[in-house]
Amino acid sequence: MNDMTPIAPVTLGKLAKALAAAQAEMKPAAKDANNPHFKSKYADLEAVNEAARVLATHGIAVMCVPDGWNENRIVIRAMLVHESGEMMEGRLEVPVSQPNNPQALGSAMTYGRRYAVSALANIATSDDDGNAAAEKSGGTPEPKKAQPRTVSNDAPEPPPKDTDKGAAGAKPTIAERCKMKADALIAAIDAAPSFAEVNQLLAKEGLTNIDGMTWDLKEKSALKALMNNDFPQYERVVDAYNARQEKDIAE
Repeated sequence: MNDMTPIAPVTLGKLAKALAAAQAEMKPAAKDANNPHFKSKYADLEAVNEAARVLATHGIAVMCVPDGWNENRIVIRAMLVHESGEMMEGRLEVPVSQPNNPQALGSAMTYGRRYAVSALANIATSDDDGNAAAEKSGGTPEPKKAQPRTVSNDAPEPPPKDTDKGAAGAKPTIAERCKMKADALIAAIDAAPSFAEVNQLLAKEGLTNIDGMTWDLKEKSALKALMNNDFPQYERVVDAYNARQEKDIAE
């Protein structure tokens, strides 16, 4: 689970006033990055930072730094600092699938910075292609609906066992099994007849609740194992879920 822990100072008067003025001018972060696995778009870190630039014109600096470890999670600390000295901050814990792998560490840090800054500054995302299509047809884009909460008492399907064999007869590595699991989930999300069935599918895989950007997972479940063993593959599944939800809303 990702934990976004807000930490607020005693006084926020000047910062709150400046932040309100900035948010009145703030544009959503454009979804201009491609997810090749699900043929969808998402707002990457560059798009989030671009949306946050308006804060500077109101005397607010955005700072985002690594702030320690908690077991196999890196702690990302995001701060909004006003020129008066007032500030507000929050910390987000992001699992790192392979702590000794610089690429995995960098991926987790990028993910954490993107979501921490978005949450702290309340930056929304927009689908440029969807809005353009709606304008051409004379319609208005339907607002994004809240993600439904799903609870299941069904026993989750266990992750692939070590006895599974690869194409060449060798036992697949953990990374290979995680990728196969993510590929299977993404394909199932894409093929599901309705979004309600997508939620039923993920409930069986261990998803118990969605609160904002946080997925609550059963401890002994396929999704929990995927998140702990290969966080980038888990992120692919989350992106696929979000893309399917937005696709169904647009239709």
